[in-house]
Amino acid sequence: MNRRNTIILVASVIFAYFLLKSGALSSFIPLLGEYKYISAFILGLLFPLGFTTAPVAATLYTLSVHFNPVLMAFVAAIGAMIGNLLIFFFVKYEMVNEIRYIFTNDLKLDFYKFELNLTKKRLKSKWFRFLAPVFSGLLIALPVPTEMIVSILWNINKVKVKYVMLLSFVFSFVGFLFLGILHG
Repeated sequence: MNRRNTIILVASVIFAYFLLKSGALSSFIPLLGEYKYISAFILGLLFPLGFTTAPVAATLYTLSVHFNPVLMAFVAAIGAMIGNLLIFFFVKYEMVNEIRYIFTNDLKLDFYKFELNLTKKRLKSKWFRFLAPVFSGLLIALPVPTEMIVSILWNINKVKVKYVMLLSFVFSFVGFLFLGILHG
């Protein structure tokens, strides 16, 4: 994680802490409550974006008193699944191509050979194939911005889209449900 990302993460956590402690959310929550579960869906969609993770977690935590925590977690998990899927495709189709370009053109290294060796070693490791999705799911359940790391792991492990959706939904649901039960 570079310095800028660390600053953004710390600022995000401080902002979420401020939202919870200052009572600033108390005036915002009734507005979100008017839109019921649409609010939970939009918050879930914003959850995977990194800098919005902590404030969204704080908001969902506060909202859980006004909603059924199970239904809120379900709806927010659908939003988070869509957000995670977008990040997954971004990593798969944009970021990997950018890394290939930098390695090949700027660093004059053979990225394709590196990629082939990594894939061969990954395919030989049964532990990696099993643990990468489980570890990724646990990272998703935490209210910290880990989705980019998770997407990279899923792409290295060549996880199919339907499993990305399933893992993302299940672990997001568990994380959001925990937030709802914790407050309720």
